[in-house]
Amino acid sequence: MNLGKLVSVVTQGETGENGAVAQLLEMMGGRQGLYKLVSQLESGGLGRKVWSWVCQGSNQPVTGAELGNALGADKIERLAQQTGTSQNHVTDELAEHLPRVIDRLTPDERVPGQADMEFLAKWVGI
Repeated sequence: MNLGKLVSVVTQGETGENGAVAQLLEMMGGRQGLYKLVSQLESGGLGRKVWSWVCQGSNQPVTGAELGNALGADKIERLAQQTGTSQNHVTDELAEHLPRVIDRLTPDERVPGQADMEFLAKWVGI
């Protein structure tokens, strides 16, 4: 399954296949990356915001600084290197797109497992 393509489809092409969101999911463990990412963001103090993205209703906004703190400087630095952009650009891109990606990947108000992600990828044709 190509997570980059899935993220691109979910954001209707607003993020590239090699953008920060796709790279972050890959970094977090590929197909299981969404579950691990949600867990880390919860542990990093963003639980209420993250669950607003998973559950129905409006998504609470998040700042790049909040995501940077929750994810840690090492991940942000690696993402900046992988995407060829600055750390500020990475955190801003994540803040803009990550709430919507998580929202769209959790239509039944739960974080999908590996089988669910593979089904979703097949469903969108990738």
